[in-house]
Formats: sequence, structure tokens, C-alpha cells
Amino acid sequence: MIFMSQSGLTDLGRKAEWDRWYEEHLRIMVTVPGIHSAQRFETNHPDWPPSLAMYTVASAAVFEDRYYQQVRGMGGWLPLIDKRFYRRTLFDGLQQAPLVKQAAVLVVTDQEQHRGVLQGLRFLWLDAVGLDQATPCRGIAVVACDSAQSLEGVVTSLSTSPRHHSTQHRRNANANERELRQILVWLRCRRTPATDRSTPPEGKRNMLKTPVMLTIWTDIAPQDRDECDRWYIEKHIAERMGVPGWLRARRFTAATPDTNPQTLALYEIASVEDLLSDHYLSLQRNVDAQDQRMRAAFRNVARASLLLTHSIGPGDGGVLVSARFCAPQDAHDRACARKLLVESVMPRLASMTGVTGVHLLTASQELRARQDLHRKSGADDAPVDWVLLLEATEEDRADAACHQLLEDKNAAEVGLGDAVTGTYRLMYAATNTASIGQGI
Repeated sequence: MIFMSQSGLTDLGRKAEWDRWYEEHLRIMVTVPGIHSAQRFETNHPDWPPSLAMYTVASAAVFEDRYYQQVRGMGGWLPLIDKRFYRRTLFDGLQQAPLVKQAAVLVVTDQEQHRGVLQGLRFLWLDAVGLDQATPCRGIAVVACDSAQSLEGVVTSLSTSPRHHSTQHRRNANANERELRQILVWLRCRRTPATDRSTPPEGKRNMLKTPVMLTIWTDIAPQDRDECDRWYIEKHIAERMGVPGWLRARRFTAATPDTNPQTLALYEIASVEDLLSDHYLSLQRNVDAQDQRMRAAFRNVARASLLLTHSIGPGDGGVLVSARFCAPQDAHDRACARKLLVESVMPRLASMTGVTGVHLLTASQELRARQDLHRKSGADDAPVDWVLLLEATEEDRADAACHQLLEDKNAAEVGLGDAVTGTYRLMYAATNTASIGQGI
């Protein structure tokens, strides 16, 4: 089945910010059980909603899912959504939504009934069966951009044609024009992470390639530290590196006395689907006695499911600085904060001697909520908002970068002045499977 959500903004000055929000929203939507794909399109057609999101869904039962109920909708954008354009319709007639590549467009026509071929285009016909049911039938076709533009020209010529023809001729022309206008709503696909993961996150030299990271900061009861270190290497990380899409794990320990919590573990994951795969969630549910004992030894825990926003740098460092901070809550202010970090703060840090990478990540509370449904413990772990990670070759290089960060006015403006920071050295890394891991 196909679910389509159409919408538009009342404040077009915030469209770029809304587009960035929608990209993350689509990442989250494809983590809902039963939602198999998500794409977003836009059009400048005057009679249609500017934005259309198209999802493949298993059935109408998806909309009753508890997790879906938590993550659906426009969130804080709802007051700015133009009610004239907000339509949600569930269609039957197609099992899988077509993938629309960048060189093509989606052509849409709303009709009272199936029409077959229209203007040389063969449409796939969908029947509205649920939600708003804004139209009885919707036809969709994927065509090359040039073909869509030539069709749009036919509409233009009809709408500007002379009006001195006979009454019957005008009726026929007007009927054809109405039909064409219904057909020729063509929508360009926006490049969205939910359907195109081949493009790495932005950055001239992008060290981190994976869009998702699971992180956990924790102290460990002193009497349990040795056993916990062995458990991490021999069992916990080994199991996670056996999950498809879980690409790398790194575990760090405090490099300075004032770093708190004492340890930090990072898991790099190929996609949100891999983070919430049945394989991984089964590990969350099926814990043994040792798992429970080690988790009980954790103290002062913070945990986050993070989405990579920006990454620059040539490679890994042996020392890692972690800065957890709260970004501004207003959506517009958050966008401005991200711009300052990406365009000013991060390049300045990356240019310093001995700095090998700088990464900005933003927490997704929706992803964490989904995980918490399966966890046996840890639901009360402290939440995280934004994280800046800095990798360096030596501790003194990391210290110099931290000093630069504290003096940077732009960094203070976005909330980094109050960040919880810590400097860590690498203990252990594993890639793909635990057998490839190496101690450092």
C-alpha cells in the first residue's frame, strides 16, 4: 500500500529549515515497523500542495502502531502548516512505491476513476482507501525530467490560446485543459537520507561515513571494572559487530582526572533500519545474567542515538574529546546554531595541528524511544541533545583544541560554553566482527 502526505508552509522564509527537519523525519519514519520506504517530492504547481511525501506501508495497521503514533505528524511545525494543503491519504493498488531517481520526476493526476493512458503516459492507478481520501483515484507515473517539462508546455499553450473559437470548441479546449492540469502535476524528488544513502554527510574531507551512531557514557563500579572490560571485548562488542549494518565499535577511557563519566563507547551504524533491526533489538531483549550484572555496575550513564550532521577530517585520532551540550530549543535558532558550527567553529578546530576529525551529531529522541521499548534496563539513562566530537593525535593537541573552543565566541553562542566535556584515549576498536578488533 502507498501512503501520501501532502503539505505546505505558511511562512516560506523558513522552507530551508523545514526541508532539513523533513530529512530527519523521513529517517525516523522508515524505522516504524511496516514502513518500508520513504521519499519526498516538491512542486511549484499553483493548485497543488508544494510538498508530497510518499511511503510504502505494509497495511493500515501501521497507523495504529504505538511507535508510529509517537513519531508521526509535523511536530513543532504544525502551527506553520498551511491547512489548505494538508492532506493524508492511504492508497491501495500498488505493493511498493516506485523509486524516483534524480533524473526523473513523479507525475500525478487525481481522477474520479481509472483513466488508462493520458497524454501518452501510462499511469499506475491507486484507489483511496483510508485517512482523508482527498481523491477517489490517483494515477502516478515516473518520467524523465525533459518529458515532464514538454508536457507542461502543452498546458501553457492551451491556457494562453485565443478565445475566438466556437462555443463547442471552447468547451472541448477547456475540458482538455482541465484534464491536462490534473495530469501535469510533476514533482521533483528531493534527495532524502531515507532513500539515498550513497551520498555521505557533507564535509570536504569526510572521515565518518555512517549516518547513525549509538553512544554511551558511563562510570563503572571500581570492583567490576576488570570484568566489565573483558565483557565489553569478548561479548558485548562482539555480539554487536555481528549485527548487519553495525560497522565499527570504539571504546574509550578517561585520559584526564576531571573527565566524567570515565568511559565512552561509540558504535557506527549504516542506517536507522540497522539500528532498529530485529537482530539488534533481540540482543536488547535477550540478556543473560552477566549482561544484567554488568549493566547494574554502570553509574552516571548518558546514552543517545545520534544522527551525523557534519564531519570533517582525514581520519581517526588516538584521543577523543566529547562535548555534550543543549542547543537552542527554537527551530530557527537551532538552524542558526548549526550554521555557525558547520561554517565557523568546526573548520577552525579542524585546521589545528594534530586534530584529525571534528564531528557534529544530533540526538534523535524518537530513535531512543523505539529502543527503550525493547530494553530490559537503562530507560532512565540521561538524555543527550547535541554532541561535538573532536579527534586528535595526542592529549596536548586535544587540550589546545579545547582551549580554542572555550575562547570561541560562536561556540559559546550555540551552547558549547556550558558543555559537559571529557577527554578520552582509545582502549579498543572492532570492525565488522570482534575477530578483526585490535587493542590499543
